[in-house]
Amino acid sequence: PARMREPASPGVVLIFGLDQELRVVDPDDPARVARHGSFFAGPADSCAVVEHDGEMRGVEVNLTPLAARMLLREPMRALAGRTVAVPPPRGV
Repeated sequence: PARMREPASPGVVLIFGLDQELRVVDPDDPARVARHGSFFAGPADSCAVVEHDGEMRGVEVNLTPLAARMLLREPMRALAGRTVAVPPPRGV
């Protein structure tokens, strides 16, 4: 198992998980853990802690705030400091 500290970022990160789920630890309450296969992580002013079972496969896409706004059609304040699951494709 591994635990990684991800740096704060003004942009949005899109993670497409291809294997095991990732666990995102709430920095304010380490007992709260969100489990996702794929997710968006919004702009943040603090580090994020991500855990996995020791093997991780996926694709990471780093989006500028403008690109994220165009793709998601949401203001960045709606994603600020949040992790939002990406639903699996239909039929899977």
